Amino acid sequence: MRKKLIAAALVGSAVAVAVSVFAGTAGAAPTSPPAGRLALLAQPERAQDALPDFVPAAQLADDGLVINSTRLLGQAKGARHWAARDTAGNVCLVTTLGSTPAEQVTGMTCASPKDFDAKGLTLQVARLTDATEAHLLPDGYTAAAQASPQLTVISPNLAISDATDGSTAPIPLAPGNGATSELKIPNLSAAGS
Repeated sequence: MRKKLIAAALVGSAVAVAVSVFAGTAGAAPTSPPAGRLALLAQPERAQDALPDFVPAAQLADDGLVINSTRLLGQAKGARHWAARDTAGNVCLVTTLGSTPAEQVTGMTCASPKDFDAKGLTLQVARLTDATEAHLLPDGYTAAAQASPQLTVISPNLAISDATDGSTAPIPLAPGNGATSELKIPNLSAAGS
């Protein structure tokens, strides 16, 4: 299981939790975007794709994240989410909860392209006062995510769910738009309750 959590300058008794469900694989640095079904990573980097200055980019890079591979997926409920890749060619999800150095918590999880294509990525990041549960979806599952009462679609590859609803059943998504099999994304909400 591969998970990373970075908490910078937490104030008071804030608590941080990051949970991932997929194992990463080791290997040489990729020379191109990962093979996973995430066309967004093949697009040129834009200014808004960069991580905020207060995010500990050097520490994320030490953990294998290719910093210039980040692509902003969207933001909701006080959290921002990026897709990225790591030096082993894995697909990654980076989430930051909070907007200042004093309150931010950052989590990262990665999966091999094969695991990402089969299961997507789920990451929960929590503080004492709030939490977010983000789901990075392979291309082709947006319509199914929009139809799911458990998910709120933020962008074509990003959905969020209630981090504290107590449900642990996987969230099934039917294939569409080039996807060929059902996706069952993990529901980690019990971890935040």
